[in-house]
Amino acid sequence: MSTTNPDNHADLSDARLIFLHIPKTGGTTFLHLLRDLYPRQTHFVRNGDWRDQQAQVRAIKPSRAAKIRVFMGHTPFGLHEILPGAWLSVTILRHPVSRIASLFHHVRQDPSHHLYARTIGRGMDMAAFASSYAGRAVDNHQTRLLAGGPLGMDPLPGKLTDEALQTALEHIARPDTLVGLQERLDETLAYFAERFGWGSLGAIESHRVSGEATSVCAIDDATREAVETCSPMDMRLYEAARARVEDAMGATPAP
Repeated sequence: MSTTNPDNHADLSDARLIFLHIPKTGGTTFLHLLRDLYPRQTHFVRNGDWRDQQAQVRAIKPSRAAKIRVFMGHTPFGLHEILPGAWLSVTILRHPVSRIASLFHHVRQDPSHHLYARTIGRGMDMAAFASSYAGRAVDNHQTRLLAGGPLGMDPLPGKLTDEALQTALEHIARPDTLVGLQERLDETLAYFAERFGWGSLGAIESHRVSGEATSVCAIDDATREAVETCSPMDMRLYEAARARVEDAMGATPAP
């Protein structure tokens, strides 16, 4: 499958995008923005395992597929491999401690969440939640999704290998992948707007799913160290993504 090279001087105004939405990274705000920018030209890939998501895409009628400019969803890297033509993969990462904290608060606020009974319902605090491996979302989830395909969706919690991390690192370094950071969301969206020719975005409405925002600095040292210990692959992936973002947008202090 051909690729589009998004170097800093390429015209990407006609690019077709795949938004790999990693949960709890500010992606819902970006998802709504894409729907506004590409009315009737977006397609949401429903949650499911990798085989199911591939089947969803393959089942799209050719007349509809020809009109799609943006695919989006909680889908792992690799959807471009079954699509005709050139596509750019776009994603937003978040510091793993902050992402786990956001997920923890989200689950705590929603007793109907599928992770609640196995974690919050058993009295777990954030550190215990991070080490519980209660589901893929808790276990180096950013690495899982960016490793792609079966590596991203199918392994049991706690079963990721160094191969998954190396694959994820290779994927975010590809010339047809653009990466942003939740900690620099406004700058990220402005950078995407510049690259894709969207013009000035003006005020962007936030669509935060969880009612509580958590920065890394607000978490006590012991909890932070516990979460980092449970997320070693995501920590390495995040640092690599931050380096790429700083190369594209300039440096910013560490969170």
